[in-house]
Amino acid sequence: MTETSGRRFSVIVTTHNRFEYMQEAVRSAVTQTVPPYEICIVDDGSTPPVRPLWEEAQPVPTDIPIVFVRIEDEGPAAARNAGAAATQGDFLAFLDDDDMMMPTYLERVRDHLNAESSEVTVAWLRCFDADREWSGKHFPTDHLQHDPYERNIGFVGSNIVVARSIYDKIGGFDASLLGSEDKDLYIRLKAADARIAVIEEELIRYRIHASEQASGSFGFHPFQVSGKRLFLQKHGAAMAPAVYKRLAADSGFFRLFGGKRVPDRIDGLLSVLRHEPTKLFSAVHVLLHKLRPR
Repeated sequence: MTETSGRRFSVIVTTHNRFEYMQEAVRSAVTQTVPPYEICIVDDGSTPPVRPLWEEAQPVPTDIPIVFVRIEDEGPAAARNAGAAATQGDFLAFLDDDDMMMPTYLERVRDHLNAESSEVTVAWLRCFDADREWSGKHFPTDHLQHDPYERNIGFVGSNIVVARSIYDKIGGFDASLLGSEDKDLYIRLKAADARIAVIEEELIRYRIHASEQASGSFGFHPFQVSGKRLFLQKHGAAMAPAVYKRLAADSGFFRLFGGKRVPDRIDGLLSVLRHEPTKLFSAVHVLLHKLRPR
C-alpha cells in the first residue's frame, strides 16, 4: 500500500451500468503520479453486477488494493457514503464513473493540503465529449462570497477530496437527495467552517453526454425531479426570496415533465404558475418538442 507523506487517499469510484467508462475512471486513478492508498469501486445496482465482470476481464492491472462494494440502485450520495464506509484512507477522493483524473491530480491535491492545512480541495474541471474538449466550471477562489443556494459554482462529485474527519463530522452526503447532493455537501461543509483549498488547474476531465447520472436509474431526469424538490424543502428557509422563487419554479418544471404520477405533474404545473408563470413558455416548447412526430 502506498502512503503519501502521511496522507492516505482512498479513491471512491461510483458506477451504474457504465462498465467501459468506469474502466477509464479507474485507470486514471491507477496512473496517478502520487498513487492512492486504495481504490473502491461502488456498484450502485448495475446489471450485470460489476465485480464478476471486472474479475473476469482484469481490465486495469495494478498492485493498488481494489475494494468492491455493491448497493441496490440508491443513487450517487448513498454510493459515495458506502465507499467511504468501506475504505481506510484519511482523505476521500470521489470520482464518478464517466469522469477521469489527470495524472497529477492527487499530487496537486497533496501539495495544497500540505501548503494550506486544508480539509477539502476542489479542482477545476475540463469538459469533454466524443468530439472536443473545453474549459469547464472553475470553482472560484472567492466562493465564500457567492450565494451557495442559487446554483452549483463548480463543486461536483468528481473534483473534491474531503478529509475523513470532516466528512464524518457532517455525516457525509445526504442520501435522501438524488440530485443537488453535491451542492448540499458544500453548503454543510461551509457551515462547519471546513478549510477549503481551490486548485486553480483543470485536473478533472468531466464527461458531457446525454445521461448525466453517476449512478442509479430512476427514469426521466430522475435526480433533477426529486433532487430539486428535496433540496428546496431542506434549504428553502435560508434562501433569498428571489432565489427561492426561481428554484421553486425549476422544481415544478421538472415535476411537470418528469413526474411519474399525474398528481406530481399537476403539482409541478401549479408550482410553475405560482412562482414563475413565464416559465410556461419553456414548458410549452418542451411539450411541443415531445409531441413532434419522429
